[in-house]
Amino acid sequence: MHLKKIKLQDLLPILFTILLASWRYILDATEGKQGLFFNLINDNKNIIPIALASIIILLYLYKMIKEDLPKATVLRFLNLIHEKHFPHPDGGLHPGYRVTIFKPRAWKQMCCRRPIFQKFLRFYARSGGTHPKSRVKWSITSSEAERFDGITGYAWVNDFVVSLDNLPDYNTDPRSYCKLTHVTEKKARRVTVLKNRKGEKVGVLMMESVQPNGLQKITSGALKDEAHYFQVFLSD
Repeated sequence: MHLKKIKLQDLLPILFTILLASWRYILDATEGKQGLFFNLINDNKNIIPIALASIIILLYLYKMIKEDLPKATVLRFLNLIHEKHFPHPDGGLHPGYRVTIFKPRAWKQMCCRRPIFQKFLRFYARSGGTHPKSRVKWSITSSEAERFDGITGYAWVNDFVVSLDNLPDYNTDPRSYCKLTHVTEKKARRVTVLKNRKGEKVGVLMMESVQPNGLQKITSGALKDEAHYFQVFLSD
């Protein structure tokens, strides 16, 4: 499984912010001391904080641009897939369908004063439908223990395409419906795992329709073909 690692560039803004917040204490500690290092601090005591603040701003801007550009590219590609498979008679995105990508992330929780690391598939980008900036996440940890969290977690663990059509009516047979879908929403879904060029799992592609039979034309092969192109965008 491919989970994001903490990089030095993610820590630098935090380190520089701590240094800036501690600047007054650093000046008090170095006041009256001799040496090249101490003289450098005292001679530039007004310039260094400004430089630190500028560096912090630039680092955060760089991080925002680096994260937003790949996501914007993925979203444009999702829109193309949406329009290709679910064309609207009046043009644009069909409101009855949506295409979503989830990415794996580690999450630390405290339990009995001890950290417990949970793994989730978190919302990354979505084309069409409601909740374009959803906070939904599916537990990989629970799914790996065969307590599948939605068909997203089911597909991730089993590494195959999941297709659900002609589901039983949730209002008349909720037990069968929940057993088949691992969720409690009445929709049709297609789900497949996304991999990078090394064969590592880097996300999940989900197609949804508000109609129970709305995805019958989406075959496993078609879904895998679309998933193949995302390996370029999700390889970090």
